Amino acid sequence: MAIGSATVTFREGQLPVAAETTDNVIVVYGYCTLGTAATLYTFQGAAPSDVITQLGYGPLAQLVAELMATPGHGPDVAVPCAATAGVLSAVVAAGTTPPTVTLTGNSVDEIVGRVEILTAGARGTATFRYCLDYDSANTSAATWSNPIVTAATYLMDNSGVTLNFAVGTYATDNVYTFSGAQPAHSDAQITAGMDAVYAAGTDFGIGYVLARPRDTTDALGVTAMATTFAAVSAKVDTLEASGYKYTLHILEAPRPIASDSSGLATWRTALTGATAQALAHKRMAIGAGYGRIKSVVDQRTYRRPVVWRILQRLSIADISEKVSRVDSGPLPTLLSIEHDEGTTGGLANGSTGQRYLTCRTWAGKNGFYAASDPTFASVGSDYSLVVRLRVVNRGAKVLRNGLLRYVDDTILADSTTGKILETEAQHIDEDITQQLVDALQNSKSRSGKPHVSSVSARVNRTDAILTTSTLTGTAAIQPAGYATAISFTIGFTGATVSAAA
Repeated sequence: MAIGSATVTFREGQLPVAAETTDNVIVVYGYCTLGTAATLYTFQGAAPSDVITQLGYGPLAQLVAELMATPGHGPDVAVPCAATAGVLSAVVAAGTTPPTVTLTGNSVDEIVGRVEILTAGARGTATFRYCLDYDSANTSAATWSNPIVTAATYLMDNSGVTLNFAVGTYATDNVYTFSGAQPAHSDAQITAGMDAVYAAGTDFGIGYVLARPRDTTDALGVTAMATTFAAVSAKVDTLEASGYKYTLHILEAPRPIASDSSGLATWRTALTGATAQALAHKRMAIGAGYGRIKSVVDQRTYRRPVVWRILQRLSIADISEKVSRVDSGPLPTLLSIEHDEGTTGGLANGSTGQRYLTCRTWAGKNGFYAASDPTFASVGSDYSLVVRLRVVNRGAKVLRNGLLRYVDDTILADSTTGKILETEAQHIDEDITQQLVDALQNSKSRSGKPHVSSVSARVNRTDAILTTSTLTGTAAIQPAGYATAISFTIGFTGATVSAAA
């Protein structure tokens, strides 16, 4: 006879699958020196060096490497896009009888170059240093090479550009300056990458399209931005309607031609003019403004769209966390900004059609913060905030997956009316509501609060399920509120003290 025993068995598969696993997955479309166009490269838990090994250099590789360096984030999908080569400027020489220096090749990223002669002498004896991130307003920010001996040619690291030194005598005051544009994409090259993502069935939360060039008929590039917006949003509609991908896609606004006060004012006027005001799509957002960012790849500082850092914050933010939440802290490794929405304004007041993701400062706090989180939805839309869109996107995903279990399932109907039985309807109501509760209320934000205030689902009791085989219903989400404007009054209080008699 066996001795007594008591055992405990652990059950598996009883908890709901976390719906948020793809909310923070970002697909980035852009240029890099390696990789095949319109091909998906997935990175999870990768070091920035792993990204560079596969993608080489260029904006796509840089941005994905930055995202991979963000603690707590991943995975991401990089989609290289074909591009037109970056154009180089002429070299401007200064100093005492400077010998000629020319450039060959094409820039793989935006560069602001400067070559300085360090040791005088003939070519082959004279030495020089160079940087590709020179900032005349902040000369100490440049990332300089070690001293290099002049030669007939010198290929600057990871730039795609070769320096050609003419025979001659170089002096220590000789300086050479030049610039290079980053490679440019056509709308067709971008949408080819989006087609590849659609064909792969990849699930993700955010799509990001790297910068495109200014339109040749529009010096500030708003016309080009509008055509890209139309092309990308059409593909986003396809992703939703046919691929059931509920996403946010972010574009970059064109950069200012000049970053002084006059140039920035002209730029803001263009971005809020009739062409931009006419754009509307609930799944689209546009980042505006540039700043200085230090790369984790090569330690160079780049003039980048500030939305790169907003995207980085979105990559780790809860779906119910506004990217502009002050308590989340300043945006990481953003060294400076050109447009300050906090002091200048003009780009992020969604109620008047200024719907850009941009940055600001807060008096009394260090660093730079997202100013707000508008989408490019129509003014007054329920989906005018990124945070609202992300919340409802998760709800839509969970809702559709929950409803699939009822497709061609047996649903009992009333023998008299042919409509769904009340007990059946209640069962579906409870099932779908619970799935939404698990995804949006029981799944807490980092603050420990639910992502939404309440959720519910209700089957339509009037559908003639017996004859139409159609079941409809409504899911309702009560979102959380956000204290955007806070106003308090401060003063003294207490008993009135009477003067002694």
